[in-house]
Amino acid sequence: MTELANHAEKTRYLYEGLPATVIISIGAAAILALIHLPVLPAPVLLGWFCLILLVALVRCGLWLAYKRTDTPERPAWLKRFRATTLAAGIGWGIGSALLTQSGDLNYQAFLAFAIAGITSGAMIALATDRVSTLFLIAPMLVPLAIALLLQNEALSVTAGLIVCLFLLFVFVSATRIQASFNENIRLRIQAEAQRATILDNELRWRFALEGSNQGLWDWNLVSNQSYHSPRWSLMLGHAPNEVESTFRAWEERLHPEDRDRVLEDLRRHLDGHTPVYESEYRLRCKDGGYLWILDQGQVISRDHEGRPTRMIGVHQDIHRRKEAERQLREERRLFATGPVMLIIWESVETGRILYASENAIDLLGYSPDELRAPGFCFDDLIHQKDRARILEEHREHMEAGSTQFEQSYRLRHKSGHYRWFYDFTRPELDDTGDMRHLQGYLFDQTRIKEVEAALAESERYNRALLEAIPDLMFRLSHDGRYLAWHAGQKDSLYRSPESFLHKSVTEVLPLETAIRVQEAIRRVLAEDRMHFVEYTLDIDGTPRTFEARLVKLNRREVVAVIRDVTEDKQANERIAHMAFYDALTQLPNRRMLLDRLTQAMISSKRNGQQGALIFMDLDRFKALNDTYGHGMGDLLLQQVGQRLKTCVREADTVARLGGDEFVIMVENLGQNEEDSLKMAQEISAKIFKALSAPYNLNGLEHVSTPSIGISLFDGHGISTDEVLQQADMAMYEIKRQGQGGIRVFESSIQSSLKTRSILAHELHQAMINQHLVLHYQPQIDHGGRIRATEALLRWHHPRRGLLNAAQVIPVAEESGLMLSIGPWIIEQACQDMKRWSEHRDWGNVTVAINLSRRQLRQPGLEQAIIDTIDKTGVDPSRIRLELNEDALYGDMEATIIKMRKLRARGIRFSLDDFGSGRLSFGDLRRLPLDQIKIHESFLHRAMDHEDDANLLRAALSLGEGLGLEVLAEGVETPEQHALLTEIGYRTFQGRLFGEPMSWGELMSLEVTHSRP
Repeated sequence: MTELANHAEKTRYLYEGLPATVIISIGAAAILALIHLPVLPAPVLLGWFCLILLVALVRCGLWLAYKRTDTPERPAWLKRFRATTLAAGIGWGIGSALLTQSGDLNYQAFLAFAIAGITSGAMIALATDRVSTLFLIAPMLVPLAIALLLQNEALSVTAGLIVCLFLLFVFVSATRIQASFNENIRLRIQAEAQRATILDNELRWRFALEGSNQGLWDWNLVSNQSYHSPRWSLMLGHAPNEVESTFRAWEERLHPEDRDRVLEDLRRHLDGHTPVYESEYRLRCKDGGYLWILDQGQVISRDHEGRPTRMIGVHQDIHRRKEAERQLREERRLFATGPVMLIIWESVETGRILYASENAIDLLGYSPDELRAPGFCFDDLIHQKDRARILEEHREHMEAGSTQFEQSYRLRHKSGHYRWFYDFTRPELDDTGDMRHLQGYLFDQTRIKEVEAALAESERYNRALLEAIPDLMFRLSHDGRYLAWHAGQKDSLYRSPESFLHKSVTEVLPLETAIRVQEAIRRVLAEDRMHFVEYTLDIDGTPRTFEARLVKLNRREVVAVIRDVTEDKQANERIAHMAFYDALTQLPNRRMLLDRLTQAMISSKRNGQQGALIFMDLDRFKALNDTYGHGMGDLLLQQVGQRLKTCVREADTVARLGGDEFVIMVENLGQNEEDSLKMAQEISAKIFKALSAPYNLNGLEHVSTPSIGISLFDGHGISTDEVLQQADMAMYEIKRQGQGGIRVFESSIQSSLKTRSILAHELHQAMINQHLVLHYQPQIDHGGRIRATEALLRWHHPRRGLLNAAQVIPVAEESGLMLSIGPWIIEQACQDMKRWSEHRDWGNVTVAINLSRRQLRQPGLEQAIIDTIDKTGVDPSRIRLELNEDALYGDMEATIIKMRKLRARGIRFSLDDFGSGRLSFGDLRRLPLDQIKIHESFLHRAMDHEDDANLLRAALSLGEGLGLEVLAEGVETPEQHALLTEIGYRTFQGRLFGEPMSWGELMSLEVTHSRP
């Protein structure tokens, strides 16, 4: 191989120098021929030159043929070159022999010099091939040497000898030059072969790196510069040389979670603790994401102190492997803790378990080792009701060669209960096609089965609910065609199904209604929300109203739930009527009154006409209700409403606010306030007269007078609420006076109310500051002994001085403070009684405590009183609660129940101000009383009127007849006391026996008094 390469290189070198030698040969021949023209015949010289030229043309042709050949390494080309070289040498030899015939020594010397120069150049040009050198030079020099040696002159002979010596020198030199040249060729060929080998190895190495998805890096620790191959940059999404080649640039790309670990691995290798450096970490890519890299390297040089100076290594993209590992971990976690369990068993026949995933203990309660234990059979876990079916299906699938089959069955948990599983079974075959084992993926579907059972139950429930719904249901297509129907109650389907099924709504319903239904269907499908359509149909000659609720079923169908709402519509109309009218009297209610009053005030403001609001209620209405029942009260209210409508104009408004309160609004009374007020008073007087006439209530004649308040309005500077409030104030003022009548609102009334409001606020502060006290007034028997004391409320007012109960109680009742003051009075009285009971003479003295009407209605009153008695530790038999007749009006049955509960604890009761109210004899008998107190007004009139004295006698007889103690109150003079004693009274109370006094003043009295 080397010899052939040497031969080819030699041939290439000779042919590359051929054009130059040919040109030089022609030039040299032309010069010698011209120079020798003077001494030689021109034809001879011309013939020789033509010979040289012919040989040159042949050699040029050979050179062209060599350049065009595809086989320049063939040995024939060297032979051809030598042949043409020999021809050239012969041609020059002929020329040497001819030119030496000049006979002129100078020309011969020049010829020898020229031939020597030509041979020297030829020797250099043809040095690579000694044969070619000799083929050219020998034919040139031998004729020249012979011609010179044959000359008679000594100089010519000498020149011939020198030519011979030169010829010998050429032979030796050509041999040495050829050997040296051959050696150079050999070395060059060998170097090129080694370079090719290195290049080939480098290509293989690069191909191996590229094929293994690795990138090369080279780190100079001295300069801190690094080299990264293009593959490394491409792995990170960068173009080659786009990443800075420094250690810091690499370090900054490390994932924060990996940086410390990677740098520690690198440091350990640099310090010589590990033979190679290897680490797996994440590098930041150009897009911001991270790529998993396997980095391997080794220090290849260290300085004289052992410090590393250079390190090389490779980066490998392991992102796919890491992702695969992550997915594998997820799969392992799934089969370890998830709802899917992997089981491999030997065969259907043996049922022996070969493998079970870790989550078997979670799903079945058995550990994998327990399932794989000898003697444990998978078939034993299958529910008894499922076992035969499952095993038979296994055999059928195996015989059919199924590659996968699915089953659902129950497996027994270790605790004894069963769980549902869905099993994907795959037979695993060996190379011969025989089954190696069965592999099953068991999905826990217990929850799914529970949901299915719940859904089935829900479906049964919904179906039952659907059957129970009385509404009519239709399934309609997008174009309004009836597809199906359901009627919870068959009679709700007013037409036979055949008359509308598969027909359009336009064929069944009136055109206008059908258009509305079709529009609703379109909107339901487009907007995906429910729409209502209400329409009326003539059913058997009767108009019926229907309501259709349309909801979207799917993309092209809707469900219509149709309900007959005729009764509902009628009920709504009645409700709407009830919203503005009183159900009992059919008069406008408060809502309509306020609406009309607003409109009336606007109109009054516009036209300047005065209007009036007349507010009234019935006196002693509650007594009628309590005595004869609410039915009688309702009948009275209805007759009152009818009478009121006859007292006013048709344009006026008569309204009932509630209870026994009525309001009459009259408009257009005139522009003069005085005249308007006069007209309002006349209307009120007419109303008073009409309502004061006797009523016939189912045979019972009843007389009731109204209390009437009047307020004028003109639409300026006052609101509807204020007008109504002013009329109410006027009515309340006449009511507060205790008799029916008519009262016009005046500013003084509002001022009085404001004063009472201020007083109520001050009373609240008095409670907080403890400015309320109790005074006691003795109750004396006929022997002058103090039998009891009445606790009376007093208020030390900072400006008005000491206020008595008559001034305080009404304010407390109106403001609601009585609910707080009442319990305080009871507790304070009990505490005072406990203190005086410690005195021997006062041990049997009773305390009388008043209960107000509001206090009596308070829920839990009886228990609060009992708790106070238990708290203070007093004797309940020495406590007497006083009630007046007004307090008893209302729910008397509830009051009696409270009284009896307290009576059971020993507490006694007294009826205060007997004769001032409307309590009947029957009510008096029902009440659990111990005492009645005769109102002082009878005593004061009895001194001058015998009839009142007779009333005193009758009251005493009535009380004693009922077994009650009778007390006369308000005794102020000895004459009054004497009259009462004469009549037969034995118990007295009044200023004659003592003013109300403080507890200390009371204790200063003797229990036994002398008679006045």
